[in-house]
Amino acid sequence: MQRSYSQTSRSIIDRTYSRMVSEIESGQYAPGQRLAGDRELCRQYGIGRSSMIQVLAMLQSERYVERIPVYGTFVRQDVAQRHPVLSLVFATPDASMSPAGLGVSSWSGVMEILRGMFEESSLRPGVRITQLYCPDTDDPAQAARQLEDLKEYSGVVFCGFQMGELKRQYATLGKPAIVVAPKREYPELFPTVGFERLEGIRKMAQVIATHHPGKTVALAHWPGEPVDKLDCEEEFRLAVTELTLHGMTMEHLFLERYPDSHEDVAAFLQEHWGNLECFRGKVVWCMNRKMVPALNYLLLLHGVGSPLYGLQSSAALAGLYPPVPFMLEPYCEAGRLAIAMLCSYCQTGIRPASKMLPSAFHCGVSPKVLPSDFSVHQSIKEVMP
Repeated sequence: MQRSYSQTSRSIIDRTYSRMVSEIESGQYAPGQRLAGDRELCRQYGIGRSSMIQVLAMLQSERYVERIPVYGTFVRQDVAQRHPVLSLVFATPDASMSPAGLGVSSWSGVMEILRGMFEESSLRPGVRITQLYCPDTDDPAQAARQLEDLKEYSGVVFCGFQMGELKRQYATLGKPAIVVAPKREYPELFPTVGFERLEGIRKMAQVIATHHPGKTVALAHWPGEPVDKLDCEEEFRLAVTELTLHGMTMEHLFLERYPDSHEDVAAFLQEHWGNLECFRGKVVWCMNRKMVPALNYLLLLHGVGSPLYGLQSSAALAGLYPPVPFMLEPYCEAGRLAIAMLCSYCQTGIRPASKMLPSAFHCGVSPKVLPSDFSVHQSIKEVMP
């Protein structure tokens, strides 16, 4: 279930549903008890009739109530025997902000985290996941309003290192929460599921040095990269250090500018690097995930034959990357682990320890020929609009 903080009607339905679930599970509504009529329920919960009908339908689908025509709506007799429900929320900053502000490489990474959360929750009876967009704000009053939406849930998974004021206010409630924050730990408020990217850089440098001893490594990237928000500068320096330790010679190939959003990336690269002869006889390590598929396309198109390596990406983009080895960021695994940790936290009250996940090496196999109808520009736009 996904909703936006600004979607008032959806928020009212979800809030009323969660409130009635809580009341049923706490025994305020006893098993077998007949609920008030629809109009009276609308008055009690301050909700419109069409919205209340949706709430009751949700309660029936989750086997909390049974609606019997003519006779009314009754709390099911077996409610007390069922698994207690954990209503969890995945709080992410507003969808309009750059994913770099979350510490992830793209919005596909956020979706991978959410996919992992749903996969893990599907294995746990009685666990429900809701996604809630919360605009990042330092205004205590606005954060307090967001906090009201979070209070109804058993626990929260916060995405990224934004929403600092909201996190601080939520911490005062003493309720369970986990932070999924790639690249680093933030243990000061809540347990964290982090990603260990730097170890992945070391692995990639070792793979390049092992398979291409004595070759020159061409490091291809945009001007002004690596991007500070993603801490790629640290990763880039580490890549250079590791290659140097392995005795590799390096050459930096910068572009004059970053392409406009509407530009065909492959055409842009070809305009600046021509037929890519500058890469011939070298190993190419590309530091930009959007540049990788376009660069791979041109290397094949011009028959340059240089092996190409990417930096890191998510499983959602692996379909665009199969010819290119890169470090696979464990977004889905992080989502699954976050739910496992949060469920344990909610059920036992014991705060779990923070976890750091390693990147996995995705080894691609380069195609011998390009499909006749292949369009790298369209392929990139499909996954990175």
